Amino acid sequence: MDACLKLSIGAVAAALAALTIRRQNEDLALLLGVAGCCMGGLLTLELLSPVLEQVRRLFSRTGLDEALLSPLLKCVGVALLSQLASAICLDAGQGALAKTVELGGAVLALTLSLPLISAVLSLLEQLSSG
Repeated sequence: MDACLKLSIGAVAAALAALTIRRQNEDLALLLGVAGCCMGGLLTLELLSPVLEQVRRLFSRTGLDEALLSPLLKCVGVALLSQLASAICLDAGQGALAKTVELGGAVLALTLSLPLISAVLSLLEQLSSG
């Protein structure tokens, strides 16, 4: 709860500061917004530690190879990073660039998920033959 409060207060403060500065210097306002995003992202990374620990515990109970967990976590990371980068591009008025970032993130996530797809297909083969 404390981290959520810090994140919310920091984001609102950065947004209000950027809004105030925007009238005088639009470039500086954009940089302030990006800095706020970076600080919020770092704070959010701290919150992920217990989530990752729980995911690892749950995954180990499945009996699946733990090497399959890495692509899953990478896909989530790519999705979150692409979403954030896209939002920053939109704030900068670059809609086409934002869509390109989203497309690149989707293609990379698909590429990273290929080992998972392969493992699921192997599991289905084993179940159907055996």
